[in-house]
Amino acid sequence: MGLLGALLVWIILNRRSVPVQIQIWGPAGLIFAVILTFSYNIHGPPILVGALIALLMLQSKMYPKK
Repeated sequence: MGLLGALLVWIILNRRSVPVQIQIWGPAGLIFAVILTFSYNIHGPPILVGALIALLMLQSKMYPKK
């Protein structure tokens, strides 16, 4: 599940390199993960944690410390 969150973040950050049909799934998937979390489904939190870890990793790759 965490890998799905990472994929959703990658889709959001690389919108220009993916087809329009796939661009919709990035934000929609994260919204669904939040809905799953608040409806006490066990699949929501791992998606969000995977998204957060991927966001931190991709941001540190894009903006390395000097």
